[in-house]
Amino acid sequence: NIFSVFVKHCASGQPFDESAAYDSISAHVVKIDEIGESESVTSAIIESFRGLLQKILDAYRLAIQGYFRFLQFAALEFECHQPQSKTTAGEEAEVGPSQSAVSNEITATLRLLRLLAKHGGQLYDAFHENLISINVEPWTNIIPQLFARLDHPEERVQSLIADLLCKIGGKYPQLIVFHCIVGVNSAHNSSCQRRRLRSIGDFLTKSHPELVSQVQHLIQELERITVLWEEVWYKKIMSSLPELKNTLQELTEQYLRLDAVSGLETEDKDAVMSDNYHQSVTPLLATFERLLEQSAHPKSNHERWFVLTYRGRIQTALDCLRSPKAWSNLYEGFSKLKEVYMDLGKELAGTRVLKLSELSPELATIQPSLIDIPSPNQGTRVTIQSFEQQVVVIPTKTKPKKLTIIGSDGKRYTYLFKGLEDLHLDERVMQLLRISNGMLQRDKESNSRQLSARHYAVVPLSDSSGMIQWVENTVSIFTIIAKWQNRELMCTRWMSDDNTTGPYQAPQRATEIYHEKAVAALKKVGLPPNYPRRQWPKSILVDLFQEMANETPANLLEREIWSSSPTPAEWWRKSVRFARSTAVMSMIGYVIGLGDRHLDNILIDFTTGDLVHIDYNVCFEKGKRLRIPEIVPFRLTRNMLTSLGVTGVEGNFRIGCEQTMKVMRKNKEILVTLLEAFVYDPLVDWQIEAGGGGIVGGIGVGGGGGGNGATGFDQGQGQSRDGHPGL
Repeated sequence: NIFSVFVKHCASGQPFDESAAYDSISAHVVKIDEIGESESVTSAIIESFRGLLQKILDAYRLAIQGYFRFLQFAALEFECHQPQSKTTAGEEAEVGPSQSAVSNEITATLRLLRLLAKHGGQLYDAFHENLISINVEPWTNIIPQLFARLDHPEERVQSLIADLLCKIGGKYPQLIVFHCIVGVNSAHNSSCQRRRLRSIGDFLTKSHPELVSQVQHLIQELERITVLWEEVWYKKIMSSLPELKNTLQELTEQYLRLDAVSGLETEDKDAVMSDNYHQSVTPLLATFERLLEQSAHPKSNHERWFVLTYRGRIQTALDCLRSPKAWSNLYEGFSKLKEVYMDLGKELAGTRVLKLSELSPELATIQPSLIDIPSPNQGTRVTIQSFEQQVVVIPTKTKPKKLTIIGSDGKRYTYLFKGLEDLHLDERVMQLLRISNGMLQRDKESNSRQLSARHYAVVPLSDSSGMIQWVENTVSIFTIIAKWQNRELMCTRWMSDDNTTGPYQAPQRATEIYHEKAVAALKKVGLPPNYPRRQWPKSILVDLFQEMANETPANLLEREIWSSSPTPAEWWRKSVRFARSTAVMSMIGYVIGLGDRHLDNILIDFTTGDLVHIDYNVCFEKGKRLRIPEIVPFRLTRNMLTSLGVTGVEGNFRIGCEQTMKVMRKNKEILVTLLEAFVYDPLVDWQIEAGGGGIVGGIGVGGGGGGNGATGFDQGQGQSRDGHPGL
């Protein structure tokens, strides 16, 4: 019992402050019946505990010294044994440390950060002494974790972390400048974090003023093109029309009831209606008026076009809604606003190609800058030289913009700029994948099989926008299914007697097919179409699954891999790579609770066979809160299964899964410390709702949602969620 009290206190993570430790342990010891009444025994026990606590702190101090010495010697060893190599131009090339060395450094820095976060107050002197003169290179691998800990409850720990970030910024300003500028204006961060970020930003402004100015200007202009004015208005009107319509309907019914009252004067009716109308409608128009005021000062030709085309019409509609001409006809302004909404929808439909000079003249004429082009690998030192003039608007829900940057090395780098979505979580997951790859390369067996997870650069520009590296040579599995559907439709038309010159009709989406079959199945057993999805008989679900699975070939993906391979050796290499990359991402996805794995979020690179996952916004078992919960650990459907090769799951896939899980278990301390940043950063909603209705999603009769997670058939279920061919 006595030992359990001590262990409980140590495991609680409470500071080893003498007075706090004394009070905490004393409160538990006195509850033990055998010794609770003896003050001398209690004091002796507490003194022993105090001595043990001091020994623990001394051990931690030695560990801190050891880890800092290891980092120091690792840097010296790399400098002494750095291989000499030349570039094609005959210049000395910079060669970075091996993945194994980097992984060891990450382990040491994460352990130090954990000690600093848990016991930094008691070990302040040890940290302060060792942080005065350090090599900041190893700490650049855990920059997100350092920023997450700026909100530490102890002021001295905050100061140590801020000083460390300033040291990193002094040598590698590119690595923290975006974090500082975006974080200062982030609603996610507390006032304490913003204060510390401002101090780091002030340091960067003094040491690298031109870089900070360029990054601030770049972020401002990129946000301008990420979400265009017509997209903002379209989304706002779309979300407001249903509520506005219901409100006007209720007011119309009120007017009819008042008009039916005999003996009530017209002036009294007008007064009552006017009061009710303004109380109900004016709050709904407030956001429209704020948006209208913001759009009064266009700064680009595209914004001027919007003002000339739509602002006057929106103003007229709002005037009609604000002051209706007659109580018997309240829908005039609503109709005008709906017309604007319909016209905006036509404007935004399909893929649009815009000119950058029309959207942002300053980006179109940007001069060679000091800003590094974002890359999944740090330290590329390729800076932004210019932007290409073509901006492609992808026709998906958030209307992301595809834009190409010309680097200082003359190469083209394509990125996707997304608005109305927070990419901080994706950024953290990319860091996790990068570090997991280092762990796999450090392990001999995993490295011999070249186990790795494909990742890409993600840079948040604000709480609701960011840029994502375009992954070249990839295509979504949904696109493969859609192409097969189109081929089947065209073949059917050619083989039939129908007039093939008639208008082309696109094949039905899987959600539409599913809806029709589900309605028919429910009708057969006497259930209405709107019967709750969770209460459907299991026999209906099984029959629906079997019927749709039978209508889709199980080897589409396998055939695509085979068709892309000019030789048997190439096909074998791609098949093996597909199985191993699928295994790695399946295990990592299981560990982080990755969901929303519909077919637009899983891509394949047919040049290598790699499976690539995108959109990590549904993590940490968030998929279990969908309307139709995702309960499988990872997606392994029929088409993926047949692509694993003749041995199926028993070959490269199983070995890859076992090796990946073994490495992750071996390095669980690093992973836990990495993932602790999610707890301190408010990027994830940790509340699990009992009703499971936190996120609208899934497939069911009455409307398809955002993806059926990992179901057993590959018919492209789920509406497209910004899954792009090539991303």
